[in-house]
Amino acid sequence: MPFSLSKAKSLIFLLLIFSYSELSFGQEEGYTTSQLQANFAQYVQDSLPGVIKAEWKSPLDLWVMADGVNKDVAKNIALYVIYESKTQLGQSFCVHVHNGDYIDLSRICWSAP
Repeated sequence: MPFSLSKAKSLIFLLLIFSYSELSFGQEEGYTTSQLQANFAQYVQDSLPGVIKAEWKSPLDLWVMADGVNKDVAKNIALYVIYESKTQLGQSFCVHVHNGDYIDLSRICWSAP
């Protein structure tokens, strides 16, 4: 299957999101979440078993703390968050799942159409 221009654009966009998220991590001073983002983070925190905390660290990074999960469970959590975001959030972002140490067990980025 040939590599199409639309796939290249999507890949470039996801790389930009990833780069921005890496540069902006830990620089939350001055960033205030929107009401929609705050509501979505609360929904994630309340609806998934094992999730202790969900917080936006930048406009494009939602960090989800899930206690004691392995990489497979973390991936399932991230996939669920992305799935739910398509109808409830509607913005491009990356979800990072960690055990409390902010080391990614799973990271999935999604680009809104």
